[in-house]
Amino acid sequence: MISIIIPAKDEAENLKSLLPKLKKSLSSLKNKYRFEIIVVCDNCLDDTEKVAKCMGVVTLRRTKDPGKSKALCDGFHKAKGDILVMMDADLSHLPEELHLMLKPLKHKSVGLVIGSREMGKSDDATIIRRFGGLMFSFWFNLLFKTKLTDAINGYKAFRREIFDKYEYTATGYAIEIELVANTLRSGLKIIEIPSYEARREKGVAKSKIIKDGWLFLKEIFTEGIAYNLEKLAILVKKL
Repeated sequence: MISIIIPAKDEAENLKSLLPKLKKSLSSLKNKYRFEIIVVCDNCLDDTEKVAKCMGVVTLRRTKDPGKSKALCDGFHKAKGDILVMMDADLSHLPEELHLMLKPLKHKSVGLVIGSREMGKSDDATIIRRFGGLMFSFWFNLLFKTKLTDAINGYKAFRREIFDKYEYTATGYAIEIELVANTLRSGLKIIEIPSYEARREKGVAKSKIIKDGWLFLKEIFTEGIAYNLEKLAILVKKL
């Protein structure tokens, strides 16, 4: 079973477009998988929850402790799926790519699939965002000895055990880093596929470049140092 978790903060208008597109894409996959869609209404002031309910999907209302990472964690806890998919509510992640995200997970050695904007294309990439993405990838790859191109992108599909086996404490958007780090800890492979990031159609972006960029960088170093200390401890035990 596949659970698709969509964190949403005042995204009623975008959900009116996203959910029909998502359901259409899922209809062609129903002979292979069972699906549930969960919209996490994160301290919403608009009709996000009402729209989601009218579309016939599962909703989860949050009224405190706002933030994407916290909203996703609550959605993951509620989900029933063996595979968890996280995608944004602002139409930047294409439902049409979902079958490509799920395909590598047929192999038991694969734990996480990332939709990479670097391998694909982004219509929302400013000079600052592009520089930030390259910087985050550089430090992540250096600390974790990987060759990922877009570890921070929020379009991810992964095995439920990646969430269940570990504690998640990140704030802001930094859960993306925790998920990748914990997949590496589990010994499972990470696969990237080319992904197209569309420009937001309606509403305003919730991320703040400086604030959320700092949280990403902080999480990369926190997780990276912890990861390397864990590796060192395992090495010392073997001596």
